[in-house]
Amino acid sequence: MLEALRQASKGWTMKIILGLLALTFVVFFGSSDFGGGGHGGGHNAGRNANAVVEIDNLDFSLRQVGNEFNTQIQQISQANGQQIDPTSPFAGQILNQAISTIVTRSLFDVAARDLGVSASDAAVEQAIRNIGAFQDANGEFDSAAFAGYLRNVGQSEATFIANARDDLRRSQYLGTLRRTITPPEAMVDAVYKYRFERRTAELATIGIVTVEGLVPPDETQLLQFYEENKESFRAPETREATVASLTMEEFAATIEIDDQEVAEVYADRLANFQRGERREILQGIFLDQEGADKAAEMIAQGRPFAETVEELAGFPPVPMGTLQRTQITEPELAEAAFSAIEGSTAGPIETALGWQLLSIAKVFPEETIPLSDVSDRLRQAIALEQARDDMFDLLNAVEDGLAGGGTLEEVARDNGLTLQKLGPFNAGGLVVSGQPVAFEPLAGLVNAVFTTDVDEIADLVETENGGFFVARTDSITPPQIEPLERIRDTLTAAWLDRERLTLAIERGTDLADRARAGANFEELAKEIGAAFETTQPFDRTGLGSTISGSLITPLFQAAVGDIVLAQTQNGVGVARLLKIDKVTDGGDDFEREDLRAELAEGINRDISRQLTAALRDRYSIDVDRETIEQNLLP
Repeated sequence: MLEALRQASKGWTMKIILGLLALTFVVFFGSSDFGGGGHGGGHNAGRNANAVVEIDNLDFSLRQVGNEFNTQIQQISQANGQQIDPTSPFAGQILNQAISTIVTRSLFDVAARDLGVSASDAAVEQAIRNIGAFQDANGEFDSAAFAGYLRNVGQSEATFIANARDDLRRSQYLGTLRRTITPPEAMVDAVYKYRFERRTAELATIGIVTVEGLVPPDETQLLQFYEENKESFRAPETREATVASLTMEEFAATIEIDDQEVAEVYADRLANFQRGERREILQGIFLDQEGADKAAEMIAQGRPFAETVEELAGFPPVPMGTLQRTQITEPELAEAAFSAIEGSTAGPIETALGWQLLSIAKVFPEETIPLSDVSDRLRQAIALEQARDDMFDLLNAVEDGLAGGGTLEEVARDNGLTLQKLGPFNAGGLVVSGQPVAFEPLAGLVNAVFTTDVDEIADLVETENGGFFVARTDSITPPQIEPLERIRDTLTAAWLDRERLTLAIERGTDLADRARAGANFEELAKEIGAAFETTQPFDRTGLGSTISGSLITPLFQAAVGDIVLAQTQNGVGVARLLKIDKVTDGGDDFEREDLRAELAEGINRDISRQLTAALRDRYSIDVDRETIEQNLLP
């Protein structure tokens, strides 16, 4: 099925898809009291001499690529429970993925831009408020949780909002494509029968902890094991550092703003706290006037707006959001939307995209937000503005203090910086316990400390959230193989585990051979002290089953009566397949519906890859891979 889609995409299929995407256009722009002001860095209309990635007229600097690279390293490290060393070969693969992510996102961005797709401030605000991680126990937006997240990831609010706006635009751009994908029933049926086939087996488990009769290695055995495996016990280079830092929020917290200044700023910016009349609008788009006229007539006769639009246009209506008149770019559309009364339908209106009907769901009268409702937020904003204005002078003072011979401790004290002793940690930012060192941004710290000598102060580093830090390398411990005496207990335990596993494999192999020769499987398991059970029926995922994942695939390849053996996480498993339960009916309706949605998402990803390929042909892409790798891969 997917291969057929790939072939079709080379001709008319992709043209249809690109045409359908044009219908996702939403009139979505303007400004509100929520924020705005454009991207915080990198999306420039002209060429940028410092750009290392260029997609059409979008430019990305080395720093932006580095931020995406570091973000993906941290995400994968958290998922694996182990920090990835930026110097490892795997880091190169992550860098390639980071570049690919930037290119793919940007292709969708420029395609959405060319179609005029935008996202209003109100829509972006609501999207952020709907993120579960930023809500309290009552489901309300928690500004403290939001600010804490920004601090943890080292990101400014402006950058986060800009990224959220981009995500919303992409969602609008791809929305119609997602809604129109329905996997054929034959595919659902075949995959359902494959996935929900169940099998039952007899299982004998030989855990390495149950293997008895071993004595600890003598000195000769231990020394030989150490020599054979010493590289496994090599400790990486570690460094200790002293760091002086200050975030924009910490700096702003030291600035006092009195009530009079808050009131004056409120008065000066009163327009920002006034909202004109707003309307919640649903938009139906038709390719011709005939369809729009027929839909308007049916709606006037009492047919529901959404149902009628989807029936006659072929696509469901698109929520435009809650907009002010000035946020609708086409004058005819704005006039129609704000002339109609609440609950009515406006149109048809001819626009550049075709004929449109507008459903006026709700009308919000103009309002002014009182000072008492915004004073705390305004006080924080004024303090942040002043902090941003004063930060440049503070940076100069810190650099002048260091250049004048002041110690890091003296400069930190004189300028109100936070001083920390960190480490020892390795080039992956991990301390001895295997946890990341307690500092953000971690990648910036590691780069500063691991590119300087002992007692050398690294260049001041400005962070993405507007703050900065300065690091001094205090000590360097070179990589070294741990001496045998220091790891004797660990070494002995590793030797015993290896021997136990070897014996467990020998016993499991013997059990399997004798069972295949006709001996009773359960009696053989009891004879060698293996744990025996008859499993509950399990599927190919093994979820909810006690059987090891390493045994599932061979058991689904086996015939009834076959014996299979595999190493498990804690030893060795030997199993005999007893029964195969195939799906003979339509199956569970809820399971089929979940599977249908999963297959639709899979097809969507596949078509999205084809769309990406088509956009690669449409727009220019230039990646300075040499510069990126020279600077980001040690």
